Amino acid sequence: MPPHHTPLSVLQAAIIRGEHTPGRDEFSVDDLLSVLGLSTNPRIEVQRTAQCGVVVRADKQMLTSILFNATQNALHHGGA
Repeated sequence: MPPHHTPLSVLQAAIIRGEHTPGRDEFSVDDLLSVLGLSTNPRIEVQRTAQCGVVVRADKQMLTSILFNATQNALHHGGA
């Protein structure tokens, strides 16, 4: 993928072309944090008060792309 193409822009292009079929994937929040590279980032702190076993059901590709863009912006432009 060329450097100026983010996962979100590639996904958006596929949606516009009618080539993206939304999914309903089942995954954990920990899996999502890991895929985004946030579980090992020293600037990200996740506090868990209990093991609640939350399962997310969503289009994982779309959610990951959106959250990737948002977290990269926050890490780049955030003050912390």
